[in-house]
Amino acid sequence: MFRTLMLTCAGLLAAIVAFYGSADADTRADLTLVSGNRINTLDPQQMSWIADIRICINAWEGLTRHDPDTLLPIAGVAQMPPEISADRTRYTFHLRPDARWSNGDPVTAHDFVRGWRRAIEPGTAADYASVLTNHIKGARTYYDWRTRAVQQLARERSPNKSGELEAMLRTHARRMDDEWRKVGIRAEGDHTLEVQLVRPTAYFLELTLLPVLMPIHESIERLREGDPEFGIGAGGLVVYDSQWTKPDYHRNGYPGLVTNGVYRIADWQFRRRLRLKKNPYHPERASAKLETIDVLMFESANTAFQAYETGVVDWLTSLNLDYAGALLQMRHTGERPDVSVVPAFGTYYYNLNCKDAVLPDGRANPFIDSRVRKAFAISIDRDALCAKVAEKENPPTRTLIPPGSIPGYPQVAGHAEDAELANQLLDEAGYEDRALFPNVSLLYNTGQIHGRLAEAVVNMWRETLGVRVGLSGKEAKTFSEDKAKHNYQIARASWYGDYADPTTFLDIFATGNGNNDSGYANPAYDALLADAAACDNADQRMRILAEAETILVTEDFPLIPIYRYTNPQAFRPFVKGIRPNPREIYPLRHVWVER
Repeated sequence: MFRTLMLTCAGLLAAIVAFYGSADADTRADLTLVSGNRINTLDPQQMSWIADIRICINAWEGLTRHDPDTLLPIAGVAQMPPEISADRTRYTFHLRPDARWSNGDPVTAHDFVRGWRRAIEPGTAADYASVLTNHIKGARTYYDWRTRAVQQLARERSPNKSGELEAMLRTHARRMDDEWRKVGIRAEGDHTLEVQLVRPTAYFLELTLLPVLMPIHESIERLREGDPEFGIGAGGLVVYDSQWTKPDYHRNGYPGLVTNGVYRIADWQFRRRLRLKKNPYHPERASAKLETIDVLMFESANTAFQAYETGVVDWLTSLNLDYAGALLQMRHTGERPDVSVVPAFGTYYYNLNCKDAVLPDGRANPFIDSRVRKAFAISIDRDALCAKVAEKENPPTRTLIPPGSIPGYPQVAGHAEDAELANQLLDEAGYEDRALFPNVSLLYNTGQIHGRLAEAVVNMWRETLGVRVGLSGKEAKTFSEDKAKHNYQIARASWYGDYADPTTFLDIFATGNGNNDSGYANPAYDALLADAAACDNADQRMRILAEAETILVTEDFPLIPIYRYTNPQAFRPFVKGIRPNPREIYPLRHVWVER
C-alpha cells in the first residue's frame, strides 16, 4: 500500500538524487540516513537537539564515549577509570597520548578546558551551562560574576562614556583569568585534567558524555571576535565567528572545523546534507567499518519517507509520520520487517500552573490548589487515550520517569484513575457547584498529534468531572513564550532524559530550576533531592529519589503524566549493527552495511 503511494511520481528518485548530489555511484556514501529535518548547530557547547547530538557523538569524542550496548560511559579520550578522591569530589583524568584531532594534532587537557570554559562564558553559554554551574566547584561563581559584569557594561555603553567603558573593560579583562583559576577545572600538563566537584555526584561520568563537555581545538581562537588585547568585545562577551563550525571556512587562516571523533565532518550543505568521513588520525579508526556517511535533511517527514522507499535513504532514525501507526501495524503482520519501535527515554505530560493564583492576563488559576490538580490528573483514562488517539504504540504512564529505564531505580506506582475520588477532591476544593469552576484552557503547540490528544482529554474532563476546558492551540514561538511567562493553566509538555539517573527528570521540578515551567515549589521535595545528593549509599539514594517522584505523581501533581514516548524507525536489512535504544543514541563506528 505505502509503496504504491510513494512511487506515484516517476521522477521522484532522480529529483532527490540530483538535489542531494549523490547520483554518481562514486560519491554515494557507504550509509545514508535521516536524523531529523535539520542540523540546528554543530557547536557542542550550544547543542540541545537530538539530531545535533547524534552528529556530535560521532564527530567529537569526550573524556568518555558510549558503550554501544548499555550506553554507559567507557574510555574515550581519557583512560578509565579516573582517579577519584576519597571524598568523591575530585576526579583526575589521564588522557590517551595517542588521541588526535582530525588534522593530526594531539588532543590535550587544554582543549577540554577551552571547551568547558566556553560552556559558561556569556556569549557562548547556552542551555546546558548548568551541567557545569551545578556540579563543578566555582563554576557558578564565575558564571554569575561574568554575567553581572556584562550587564554592567551594557548599562554603561554610551558614546559619552567611551573612555570609562574602555577602562572598565580593561579592568574586567585583567581579572578574568584570575577568576577562572578559581574554577575546579585544571589542566595539569597536556595529558592530565583535574576536575573538582561541588559535591559527590554519582552520575558525573554520565555527564562527561554530553556535548557540552566536549573539547574544542585551539584553531577556534583565530576566529575570536572583539579586541585582540582583551579577548572580549565591548559588551564583555566572548564571541566567535559563527561560521567556525563549517568544514570549508578559512577566514584568518582558519583550517575549517577540526574535530576529534572517529569521524570528521567533511561537508555540510545547510539543510540538505552533512557528510562524515573517517578521521584518518583517530587511534581507533580501524574499528569504524564505514568510510563515509551521509546525513540528509528534509523539511517534510513524508518526503524523507519517500526517499527511503525509493532507496535514496538507508535508515530513518524516526518515523514522525501521520500514518506511523499504520506502518507499525504492518510490522506486526510481517509486511514491514524493516520497521521497529522501542520505548524512548522520554515522557509526554501536561504541566499545571502551580505558581500564580491569577495569570498575567488576568485569568483565575484554580490549579494553585493541589486538590484540583490531583482531581484533573486522576480523571484521565490513559489506557483509552493511548489505544485510540496516540499513534506510535505509546504505553500509558502515571509517572514522570519512564518505568524500567534506569537500572537500580525502584518502580514508582503513580496514582490510578479514580473518578469518584476526583469528584470528591473538586468538592473539597470548593467547587461542589461545577458552574462556579473558573474558565480554564489547555495550551498546546499546534502540529503533530497535540491537538487531537488535547481534544480527547478535555472531553474526558467534561464527562468525568463536569468541567468544561477550552483549547488554546498556538504556534511554537507563542506557545513557548506563554509557558515561560506562566501565562497558562494547563500546558502540554515533554521531557527526554539526558543521562541514566533519576535526577535528569526530577531536577526539572526543583524550586527555581530553569526548566520548571509549572512554577512548582515544595521544600519537602527539594529536601529529598538534597538528601539524595549527599547520600553515599547507591541503593538508599535511589530510594530517596523514588520518594521524591512519589510526591510528584501521587500527592502534589504539578504535572499529569500521559504516556511514554516511543521511537519508531526503519532501516534496510543490509544495514547492520544498529542497536535501537530508548536514548536514541547511535555510535556509528559500530554500524556497517552488507549490500
